[in-house]
Amino acid sequence: MKESVLISQLRSIRGKWVPGLTIGVQSPSRWQGSSEISLDSERWRVAQCDSVLEMRQRLSEDSSSPLVLITPLSTAAIGDDVRARLFRQQLLAVDPWNGLAERFKARQVDPVLRQSTALADAALESLGESEPPVAASGVLTPELIWQVVLQNRLGLKTAKPDLLEFLPWLASDGTVAKWEALGDELQKSLATWLSTS
Repeated sequence: MKESVLISQLRSIRGKWVPGLTIGVQSPSRWQGSSEISLDSERWRVAQCDSVLEMRQRLSEDSSSPLVLITPLSTAAIGDDVRARLFRQQLLAVDPWNGLAERFKARQVDPVLRQSTALADAALESLGESEPPVAASGVLTPELIWQVVLQNRLGLKTAKPDLLEFLPWLASDGTVAKWEALGDELQKSLATWLSTS
């Protein structure tokens, strides 16, 4: 799990979270960030816990900063004592698309987008702390997401660049490095996106 995904998840529940309770996140992917993150100038401790014993150990540590536990375990597998100390008494499932919808102030997500978590991760990383444009229709569309990703990752101004925009980009310095930095999955998704009308 990437830091941008976790921060998006925390932002989506921040107003409902009760200080003092630990946030547990169920994620099949391991935590890839540091042991502390900053969210709106507040420090949060983050720990990857692959067993209930690790979760209990982290919960017993004395600290004044909020704690996030990331685990591949299910809520049913963690035990009542751990569950009682978690926000909502359960592990939260990670859905980067819901976090993105909230940031774009959208009421729903176009179902086509949910097919790619790599695109969601790229959009979250591209946005960083910046405020995205509001989804005017109330729907988070592929066009909005690709516009953010292409602008921040490749330096293109539109979601579907035409030939007049694309050719100068191809001739510019660093194009190959930017393209390769996208990775295979995102490159294939982009090729599919650009080939649709």
